[in-house]
Amino acid sequence: MLRAMLEARDVGCAEKDEKIISFVMTRRHLGWREKAALLTSFLVLVAEQQEPRDADFVPERDSQLSDAAIDAAMDVDGELSATPPDILAQLARSPGSSGGGPSQRSPGGLGVSPLGAADSVASPPAAAASATHGYGMRGRPAVKAQAGAAAQQVARDVARSLVGGQREEATALLEARVRGEGATISRSYAAKQAKAVANEMFATAGGLTNAAEVFGKVLKLPEIRILVDLSNWLDESTSLDERLVANVVSLIAARFQTRGTRHASDQNALEAILVALVDEKLAQDRLITAVAELLGVQWHAVKRAIERRAKIMSEEIEQKDGIWTQHPRSTRCDKYELPGFYEFQHDETFFRFVSSRSTPLREHIGLREYKIHWAREVPNEKRDVIDIYLHDPRAEKYRKMDREKNGGHLPQRTILSNHICFCLVLPTYDQCADPLYTQLRANLPAWHALRSSWHKEANVCDESCACKKDWFLRSTKSEGDLHECLLCEPKDEPELRVEGDSGAPPRLYAPCCTRGECAQPGCLAARLTLWRACKTEHAESGALVRYRKYAKMPRTRGDGTEYFEVEFVYVEESPKAMTQTMLSAVETYLEHRRAHLYAVKQRELCIEKLKRAGPLAQLAASLGKTEAEAIDALRSCEHPKHLELTDHDIIIFTDFAARVKYENASSSTCDHPNIGTICIAVVLHSPADRHVTKDMTESERQPTGLEDSAVSDPSKAAQTVTLGKRKQMVVVEKTLQCDVFAGYSEESGNARYDQTFQRDIVAFYKLGHFVHATAATSRGVPVPIGKDAASAKQSDYDTERLKREEAKSAAKKKEAEAKAAAASSASGSAVPAPAPSP
Repeated sequence: MLRAMLEARDVGCAEKDEKIISFVMTRRHLGWREKAALLTSFLVLVAEQQEPRDADFVPERDSQLSDAAIDAAMDVDGELSATPPDILAQLARSPGSSGGGPSQRSPGGLGVSPLGAADSVASPPAAAASATHGYGMRGRPAVKAQAGAAAQQVARDVARSLVGGQREEATALLEARVRGEGATISRSYAAKQAKAVANEMFATAGGLTNAAEVFGKVLKLPEIRILVDLSNWLDESTSLDERLVANVVSLIAARFQTRGTRHASDQNALEAILVALVDEKLAQDRLITAVAELLGVQWHAVKRAIERRAKIMSEEIEQKDGIWTQHPRSTRCDKYELPGFYEFQHDETFFRFVSSRSTPLREHIGLREYKIHWAREVPNEKRDVIDIYLHDPRAEKYRKMDREKNGGHLPQRTILSNHICFCLVLPTYDQCADPLYTQLRANLPAWHALRSSWHKEANVCDESCACKKDWFLRSTKSEGDLHECLLCEPKDEPELRVEGDSGAPPRLYAPCCTRGECAQPGCLAARLTLWRACKTEHAESGALVRYRKYAKMPRTRGDGTEYFEVEFVYVEESPKAMTQTMLSAVETYLEHRRAHLYAVKQRELCIEKLKRAGPLAQLAASLGKTEAEAIDALRSCEHPKHLELTDHDIIIFTDFAARVKYENASSSTCDHPNIGTICIAVVLHSPADRHVTKDMTESERQPTGLEDSAVSDPSKAAQTVTLGKRKQMVVVEKTLQCDVFAGYSEESGNARYDQTFQRDIVAFYKLGHFVHATAATSRGVPVPIGKDAASAKQSDYDTERLKREEAKSAAKKKEAEAKAAAASSASGSAVPAPAPSP
């Protein structure tokens, strides 16, 4: 009962009030009379602490709690049946209370009830309070009530202006009112007032359905619609859906409202917007009316949009009617389903992963949804994928899958070419490709097929030959089988482990194995000897086989002189010659790949060490030397600390890139530009803690259709990812700065040029200038060149280049000034002709 009384007042039943009530009611040593006295005294104390009401307070009768609500509250508390009737009557009586404020507490602690007099216990306590002291009567200060009435009138005027098409006047009126009101109330106070409005609405309606009807009518009021738009405008946390709907409504009101005939393009745009907004569930007349009023369009326009939407959606459903089958309109009737062809393209038996790529490929298939596939290399061209699929016996199971899905038929080559996966890439057989890798990888599939046919059709070896063993034919099936069949087991290399790596340490093959120096019978030297002893693969034959190899090809210059250039071309040779060429390629490939993988791990290890490197001053202090002396000491390989990195060290990676044609500033007739190569150097330096933005977006994995396909590297399995809401976080990480240098050389692979280039880079970081360069610029600014700081100066080439650029800029500026002067003089000389006399 006390909770109901406090809820009926403006203060409400706070958390502290609940604690006090619970404390009193749970005291076992107190009787019910003592508990009633204490709770009554507490209610009097709360009433005494009420702030005095405003003199200009305009009382408005608040909705009181009904008898049923009070009974429900008392039933929940469980105290009604335990309280005698005479105590309830005492709580309802208030002898001697005649003023507007609360009465004083009487001696004995039981105090006089602040609820006022009541004729009987059955009279509602809240009603008695409002009848005597005005508690439970709510109102607002007069100034606030007047301001609210004025704001309501402004909202109505704005709505009236919008209906009349005066959008600019409505916007100006609304903005002036908003700016004139100043700061808004706090969010917590706004939430409290919102709860009061909701309580008032439900109390007035008296039911959930009635409240829904009342709320629907409230939303149709012109001032409430303005408030909704204003709330979306002011509240940055408004949902995207609400903003989109508001934008559509404003676009329809500004662009498509007309009193005459609407243009055909506008009519089509309006119909498309309405079709996108509605659905089939809005077919009721009552809902159509609501949508039409919300969007500000005609009733029949919404009706037509719903019918059109229903027709479009029905066309996307596959259903059968008698002997006819209705397919979705978006699906072509001649569309093929090719799950077998899709799995075939991701079978490592046919298409291996490209080892030169460190990141996967992506294909976006929807909003924030994409596929992740690691690149796979085709044998030669994309059309070879179709040839292998259609004619290779190993692909029969995939062709069978596709026949079952398409009524026993396979599609034509054109359809297959349109279904080639994005992860299949062409082999890198260009001037940047590694010839040792290319020679083996380009011919390995064809070589394996030829070896299988030789041993099946024309085998001349006896049982003692190595070709009868399992490893012999299996060795050329893939690069992995080549390593497994011809080398010993790889060994763990814990010293190459980089911090952050998960799992076991890197495993590399021993150098003695890849160089053919291992004496084990199952290693490279012994097995190549057995391979070269096979009579079947080294038999003399008049048949020729076609494969690719690097060969010197004669070429003719423009002046008629001949020269030879090494190119990767198709050749036709005997099987014996091809076997010898490929065995030589295998020997060089295995050692080259081991050295390559070792260099990659060393590069990662150096980068990680540089990130964790300490300052040079700290190392010098530990050695008891100055920084200059410490640098000189660390240059000696005999010093025990010569491998320790500091923040003064840099890491340089160099490589010669593709050939380029230089663009001359001026050239004569038929003059060909010079051709050279670019030596790229990547420099990492200056380890420090820096702010890094990390992507923390959550993702969800979707089915790919390739779950049953075997993958040699689980980290390269295909994925289909759906991203959630994008999230980013700024963290502090140890990072390095990266600079890129480009040096132009006349020939590629020149070791002397490469070393000179690196010495110039070191001089640039130490001294601020280059030593051996002919010309150098950094972001368009010339870099000094010289043997020391005193003699370093800008190169003659850069001086002439800057002069030419300044001359061009001056000429352009002069031309622009001349055009502006001509335009101004033309406009000044144009005098209007005098008007003819009447």
